[in-house]
Amino acid sequence: MTLALRRNFCKPTTNSLDSDFFHDFFSDLGLKTSHEEQSINPKIEFYEDDKRFIFLVEVPGMKKEDIALTTENGLLKIKGEKKRKMTDNSDGIFRSEISYGKFERVFKLPLNISTKELEAKLEDGILKLTLQKKEELKSREIEIK
Repeated sequence: MTLALRRNFCKPTTNSLDSDFFHDFFSDLGLKTSHEEQSINPKIEFYEDDKRFIFLVEVPGMKKEDIALTTENGLLKIKGEKKRKMTDNSDGIFRSEISYGKFERVFKLPLNISTKELEAKLEDGILKLTLQKKEELKSREIEIK
């Protein structure tokens, strides 16, 4: 294992947990301290079968009220916000690696999608969107006479 030495390791510090030393230490590791604003970008999994397209959107810790879905002009928009549950620092938390914030993901839908039959289900931190393919654009075998 290789250890990288941190720059400013011997920098003078105060006793405050919110000091430059504390901030520099965690930011050098790629972590954010709790007072920094964080953004979220839910991961998406997408697949299709003969009848439908399916999106799986990773939204842990979110409720259905925190998410909005819209379709317009051939686009599917997924918007949401993961809100911090704690309102003050009374629990003594000085570092958070949990991401909070707003997000928006926009996807161009294929022409053979029926947006009228879009189904959405949120379960165990996964938003499942099922979009039915239009009947007239589904592939079919044609018999030659």
